[in-house]
Amino acid sequence: MVKGGQWQQTMSKREDNKNDKKQQIIRAAKQLMQAADVKGFSMRTLAEVAGVSIATPYNLFGSKENIVAAVMDTDLDQFKEALLAEPTNPIDTFFRAVTTAVRLFEKEPNYYMTGALAVHSETNEKLTNHFSIPRQELFKDLVVQAIQQGYLAHQVNPESFAINLGYQFYSWIQAWARGHLSLQQLELRTHYSFAASLAAVATAENRDSLTTRMLAIQDQLPEAWEQQKFRTGT
Repeated sequence: MVKGGQWQQTMSKREDNKNDKKQQIIRAAKQLMQAADVKGFSMRTLAEVAGVSIATPYNLFGSKENIVAAVMDTDLDQFKEALLAEPTNPIDTFFRAVTTAVRLFEKEPNYYMTGALAVHSETNEKLTNHFSIPRQELFKDLVVQAIQQGYLAHQVNPESFAINLGYQFYSWIQAWARGHLSLQQLELRTHYSFAASLAAVATAENRDSLTTRMLAIQDQLPEAWEQQKFRTGT
């Protein structure tokens, strides 16, 4: 007969083993995503790389979609940690969110390109929502802070504005993932979009600084250089 303490110890070991295997699978999935798109590896390949049986990923996650979602969750934790490492005012944090993401993209570009294309697939709405909703909530929290601290007008709807900023950011990420612009251009374009949007709803004492910021970024955009060449005839 197993005593209560022994039973609890056994269950604890089983739970620890289960969590260890989950982490193995998540690490293996990220490794495979760095080398190919999400459709490019099978659950059998994932199990082999993770060093587990073919049944284990299904038993622990249910589907490959859920495994990719788990990988995204670890990314979000890493992103939040990097973003909040340096306390700053809410307005600057919007721009730091973009820069922080870009720095992560620089370290593992293939992986993040693969993930971006996967979560915005028209045929994978569940995965898209799993990615978008918690990140939208993060932007919403920043909007609420900016309103409470007097940077943005109190009439702003935090959820609507967070959705707007999120779609601006993710549309530029998609353009980068599809090879239409560089990471530097992704950062500039999103900063420009954010500055324009924030200036439009900023309180009077903060509007001018955001407009100045927007115009400074505008001067760095490729079309600004083309316009300058046209004007000077060079």
